[in-house]
Amino acid sequence: MININGKTKLFGVLADPIDHVKAPEIYNERWLNRKKNFLMVPIHVKPRNLSFVIEGLRSISNFFGFCVTLPHKVEVAKLCNHLNPNAEMIGAVNVAYFNKKRELIGDNFDGEGFVAGLIGEGYSIENKNFFIYGAGGAARSISFALAKYKASSLTLSNRTFNNAKKLSDLVHKWFPNLIINLSNNCSNCDVIINTSSVGLNEKDKISIDIKNASEDALITDIIMQPEMTKLLKRAKLQKHCIHLGKHMLSYQSDLMENILTKQIL
Repeated sequence: MININGKTKLFGVLADPIDHVKAPEIYNERWLNRKKNFLMVPIHVKPRNLSFVIEGLRSISNFFGFCVTLPHKVEVAKLCNHLNPNAEMIGAVNVAYFNKKRELIGDNFDGEGFVAGLIGEGYSIENKNFFIYGAGGAARSISFALAKYKASSLTLSNRTFNNAKKLSDLVHKWFPNLIINLSNNCSNCDVIINTSSVGLNEKDKISIDIKNASEDALITDIIMQPEMTKLLKRAKLQKHCIHLGKHMLSYQSDLMENILTKQIL
C-alpha cells in the first residue's frame, strides 16, 4: 500500500473519458515496488476546462508532471511552454513535466511505443503498408514513427476527411517521399490500426471495415480498456492475428517515466 504523506510527489494522467486509463495502475505499482514516494492519479478533464486545469496543476508545488491521452494530446501541445523535438514535429504531446521555473515541457512517445510494441511482439515495420484510422494526436505520432522506420505506405482514414488530409499534409512535410493514400479501403494493407476513441464504449460501432482485409493482415487497436475491443473481436472471428493496445504503453513506459520524474531523480 502506498504511504501518502507530506513528502509524496504527485503526478497525473489527463483524459476524457477517464475509465480506460492504465498509467496510474502501472506506475503506482512500479513506484511502490521501488519504494519511491510517488503517486499518480487519474484526472478527468473536459476539453473546455483543459487550460484551467493545467494552470491549477502548475500552481501545485509538489505536482511534477502528467501523462496525456484522449482527447487532449494536440491541445496540450499548444499549452506547453516548450516542446521537445519529437513533440514539436508532431504537434501533439502524451507526457509533460513542469521544470524548476514551472514551465510546462511536452514530449511524445506514442509512436516510438507503438513501433517498439510491434517489433517486440515479432512484427516488422520496414516495407509494410499500414492503414490508420483516426487523425488525432496518437495517429500523428504513430504515422511519424512508421515513416521514420521506413514503412512502405500509409493509408489514412477518418470520420472527417479534412482531418485525414491535414494529417497527410503534415507527414508529407517531413517525409515527402512516403506514399500516403486517403481511403477507407484497407484491403491492400499489411497492418490495420485503430488510433481513434471508437471502441472505448461497448455501444460503439466498429470503425474499420475489415471484411475485405487481406487474410494475413494484422489488426491492431491502441485502446487499452476494454482490452478486446469490438474491432479485435471481429478480427479474431475472421482468423486475423491481433495486437493489443496495452503494448503501446508498456513499451514506452520507461521513456515516459524519465520525462515525468526529470526534476526529481
